[in-house]
Amino acid sequence: MRFMSTTSIETLVLTWFAKGSDAAARKRAEQLLAGTASTRLARQYATRGLALFRKPALFTEELLKLAEVDLNHARQVADLALTLFDACAPALGLSPRQRQLLEHMALLHNLGVNIDEPRHHLAGRDALQAVRLLGVTPVEQRVIACGVRFHRKAVRPREEPLFVGLPVRWQTPTLLLSGLLRIADGLDYSTTQTTRISACAHDDDRLHLTVLGLHAVEDARRALTKADLWQTIAHEKVEIHVNPDLEAFAATIVTPQSPLLSAFQLGLADQLRRWRASAPGAQADDQRDLKALRAAARRSNAALWVFGACFRARPTKALRQRLKLAEKTLGAVRDWDLALDEAEEAFEGQDNGLLKDWRRERRKAHKRATAWFKSDMDTLRAELERLLVEPPLRSEAGAPIGDHGQALLQTPLKRLRRAFARLDRDDALPALHEVRLALKRMRFTVELLVPLYGQPAATLLPIFIRAQDRLGGINDLHVAHNRVLDYLSRYPGEADAFDYARLLAAQIKKQLGRVDADLQPLRPDVIAVEFGRWGTGRAQSVDAAPTEDDGEVA
Repeated sequence: MRFMSTTSIETLVLTWFAKGSDAAARKRAEQLLAGTASTRLARQYATRGLALFRKPALFTEELLKLAEVDLNHARQVADLALTLFDACAPALGLSPRQRQLLEHMALLHNLGVNIDEPRHHLAGRDALQAVRLLGVTPVEQRVIACGVRFHRKAVRPREEPLFVGLPVRWQTPTLLLSGLLRIADGLDYSTTQTTRISACAHDDDRLHLTVLGLHAVEDARRALTKADLWQTIAHEKVEIHVNPDLEAFAATIVTPQSPLLSAFQLGLADQLRRWRASAPGAQADDQRDLKALRAAARRSNAALWVFGACFRARPTKALRQRLKLAEKTLGAVRDWDLALDEAEEAFEGQDNGLLKDWRRERRKAHKRATAWFKSDMDTLRAELERLLVEPPLRSEAGAPIGDHGQALLQTPLKRLRRAFARLDRDDALPALHEVRLALKRMRFTVELLVPLYGQPAATLLPIFIRAQDRLGGINDLHVAHNRVLDYLSRYPGEADAFDYARLLAAQIKKQLGRVDADLQPLRPDVIAVEFGRWGTGRAQSVDAAPTEDDGEVA
């Protein structure tokens, strides 16, 4: 007579007996599972069911293994639940023993997934009643089973016989633990184990959470939905704030099939990491950190215009305007630093009226930067970080980057063609300045596409950097020369300033003579041929981090 289990829970328990050390029980279980049981045994099982055997005695770890539970998700939910418990327990009078029970609940909450997935909260409850869980009392086991039952779907405690049968003193703690479990389970709704609690605070009427991770927004929304039980029982509102996990975003692997949004998130997260690292030093007037912060603002802006098709225009337009202001404000200080360093070296340590005038101007620029540090730096960075996790998307954001890589390159290439065309007609400094700006935009685009194109793109970057260093140096000299002329218009009798103006003019002329060699490999037709060779299948693992910004004037 072939055995037919009435529930998958019976199969689970019989499987455990079939692997056990009790020879008689093992033989009966094997026969029932294989359908080779005698008529007498089959009739006994049909009448008594699992009562024919003693209840299996298992530790939680054994039960998880027997039911083939997803341990990564189970442990993630347990860790999150315990973090929540530790924040709430003192105010609500929850005990260390109840913390241990919550851990059991969390580990076992998906016990029934492989038994009856659509109703796994019920299957898990029933599976727990079919075994004896070691390390807990019978009442505590029922508490755990109630938590498994209540971890999903609507919670109606008075309709659950297992809950109604609990001692009264256990009923409220059971619902509180179940409420924490529901929130924790929601925080891994993506089942990626990427969402983490970075801050957790509990006050009289609120539970405040700050979470971060690649899927934190999705998980936080689910957790808020599942916070209904906690809010009802604890009489507390749950608030969840999402912070981006910059390290995780910056480690994103971009392939031709990755959406445009992923490439944007990788590029912006990398710059925001640099922003966080350099901001304290920049506020302390460290030149190197101020330069790095300016570069981070500039490249954050570049990420917004390179991948602008991903976003609705109005929100990102406002961010770009504020980033341009940051570049301008920090750039003014940086420009005066460069000018003063060069001038002090030229005057060999001798002080004069020009240096004193420039130092006054530098202090004014730094005062404006200090005001920006206080008024907008932190809020701007926070809004950029928010853009990583809750971007105002267009439908194009999900398009594969491999389908758009060449189009992204063509946009700055058109500008570069126009700039070189002007330079070929007019080799004056304004035309060269236009080429410099076009090359800068081209370089930033290539930097952001290195994760897609790999080594071919990375190989081209040093050529851009060499040309930009040359053009940036000429621009710095030209700016300094104009500032000397401005000073002479106010103080025409300054011989030191006049001599310095002549020195700067000679240096500009010298540098202009070396420009053609640096620009030749970057002429639009040459670059266009190189871009045409780039196939999306050629991406390799390279260091995509951009070289430190050259300090040029935007």
